Amino acid sequence: MIKTVTFENELRSNYINYAMSVIISRAIPDVRDGLKPVQRRILYTMYELGLKHDKQYKKSATVVGNCIARYHPHGDQPVYEALVRMAQDFNMRYPLIDGHGNFGSIDGDAPAAMRYTECRLSKIAEEMLEYLDKETVDFVPNFDGTAKEPVVLPSKIPNLLINGSLGIAVGFSTNIPPHNIVEVCDALIYLLDNPNAKIDDLLKIIKGPDFPTGGIVLDKRKIHEVYKEGKGVIKIRARAIIEDNKIIITEIPYQVNKSKIVQEIAELVKNKEIDGILSIRDESDREGIRIAIYLKKGVDAKNILKILYERTSLETTFNVINLVLVDGQPKILNIRDLLKHYLEFRIEIERKRIEHDLRKELEKKKRYEAILFLIDNLERILEIVKSARDRNDLISRLEGIGLKRDMIEIILNTKIHNLTRFERERIQKEYENCLKRIKEFEEILKSEKKLKEIVKKDLERIKKEYGDKRRTEIVEEIEEIKYYIRIDRERRTIIKSVEPPGIEIKEGDKLLLILDDGRVYIIKPEKIPIKEVPLENLFKIKDANIIFFDILPKRNKHVIIITEDCYLKKVDLSKVEKSGRKIIKGSKVIYAGLCKGKKKLRIVSGKQVLEINLKDIKIHDFDEKGELLNIRDLKKSRIYLI
Repeated sequence: MIKTVTFENELRSNYINYAMSVIISRAIPDVRDGLKPVQRRILYTMYELGLKHDKQYKKSATVVGNCIARYHPHGDQPVYEALVRMAQDFNMRYPLIDGHGNFGSIDGDAPAAMRYTECRLSKIAEEMLEYLDKETVDFVPNFDGTAKEPVVLPSKIPNLLINGSLGIAVGFSTNIPPHNIVEVCDALIYLLDNPNAKIDDLLKIIKGPDFPTGGIVLDKRKIHEVYKEGKGVIKIRARAIIEDNKIIITEIPYQVNKSKIVQEIAELVKNKEIDGILSIRDESDREGIRIAIYLKKGVDAKNILKILYERTSLETTFNVINLVLVDGQPKILNIRDLLKHYLEFRIEIERKRIEHDLRKELEKKKRYEAILFLIDNLERILEIVKSARDRNDLISRLEGIGLKRDMIEIILNTKIHNLTRFERERIQKEYENCLKRIKEFEEILKSEKKLKEIVKKDLERIKKEYGDKRRTEIVEEIEEIKYYIRIDRERRTIIKSVEPPGIEIKEGDKLLLILDDGRVYIIKPEKIPIKEVPLENLFKIKDANIIFFDILPKRNKHVIIITEDCYLKKVDLSKVEKSGRKIIKGSKVIYAGLCKGKKKLRIVSGKQVLEINLKDIKIHDFDEKGELLNIRDLKKSRIYLI
């Protein structure tokens, strides 16, 4: 049967299927174990190979090869890259793989080939795999049906939050920052005890991200907004110490290449965009990061540092997007929902683990009961065995004395020489302990509170065993870097600095210059170096003089100009498409001013005072001359916008 479909509908359907496949099977982490499929498969492969934290290392190529052969039929390089990242202590707050050899560096150096490096599971990673043999998670067939792999790992650690995640899919991306394990465990415990806790309560415990490279996160209020929404931007700044005549950088922002920072500073110095730096040295070693910036004598180190924060990667942004898979669907979650989903998962894992242990204990109970019955009725059972015609007759006679089929099988498979008096005492004791455990398991399964207590105790243990001090400092509010621009008319220079006086400029501002020959320049402040620069370097000024200099308004961009030959003109600067355009021709401008919020133009010439309502002045085209003013001596007049 031939089915006719439109090309547009078929393309849309196939593209959506492809996009969802990438999202679910590659790029986005699961909210439960915080892993993407390739990471989960690598850890499970290492679990199968027995690469525990206290065992010998094995070649990374072995792990990658086994992972590709059994679970992840893709290129070896993507698998190795995922393995390497899980071993890098500058990328993972709590590395899941213990790497031996060259696994790359914070300077962007590539790791050695997989045939040279070795790896094994870290101790904390084993917490994610411990209950795999207790039927706690579902297993599905691998790509060719020759093996089974876990859908999710029964993770005892809140991996998604403590290690974060980075992934890019089709039309989606996730970027979850790492956090301190002590804070996350405390928040989970608080939420267990207070199910109706609000986000504000949890944010008193989780202060913010805790990056492996340390640094300073700016503006605590902004962090709270981001954590409530599940997305947003936070600023990270390097940690710096000012010593004598030098600046020492000891911590850098997360996921920033250290050598890139050194190169950026060197470029600023080379291009003469910053004054005062003598030399830069990377003095980092195994003890930690140390970038030393040596300054010239008399230079204000604080001002230099402010400029470096603004112009280099010593200050960056981290775009938070808490996009995770919840029941196979991508969702953006706030901090409370991330914690809540993990707790629900942990409680369910403990329930399944106890159900598994209960089944095992019930099987033991049957065995103990069968053996104890055999010991207590040994002579009787031996008589039945002797008199039975065959196995079927034997089973039938044993059923006749009240034994069930499973107990009969246990009795028939028990070796008689083990049934001594001491064996009977041992089995009786084990049987009693078994009954206690069964009762305990049944009581736990009936009580949600007891399940929560188990999870709580585990969190307390994990916090104690793996907890460490916070590395990233959270500051209450950001200290904005303020820049000021002023013009020295005599020296014909423009000066940009972090010190007043001058016009304060903010992000998104544009500078407006009007020359006496009628030309208008509009320039972005970031194009001006942080130092004194000749105006000719930025504008084609030649012999012209600057009449007006200010920040261009974002609205109502109207300017009043007055020419030497007594013409008044109102111009809309939003029509200036290119800097250097003349807004009047053939006349010399002697006055210019922005209309922003002003109502009147006042001209005082001797005893003559002329006031003009700005609303009454029409907006002129650039080619128009304007309105002629009735003023005797305009050069000696005082002109105001009021």
